[in-house]
Amino acid sequence: MKMTKANPIELQKHLKGVDYPATKEELIETAIEQGADKKLNLITRTITRR
Repeated sequence: MKMTKANPIELQKHLKGVDYPATKEELIETAIEQGADKKLNLITRTITRR
């Protein structure tokens, strides 16, 4: 399965106001609240912990 890359500007726009460090769940919740589309939500959900 080919991984789609997120547009960094779009991602930054949808994560505005996040207090870091943040959990994956907090990032997803904020992206949804900020109106991220389904594609960006899918990409955000695939973020792995480093």
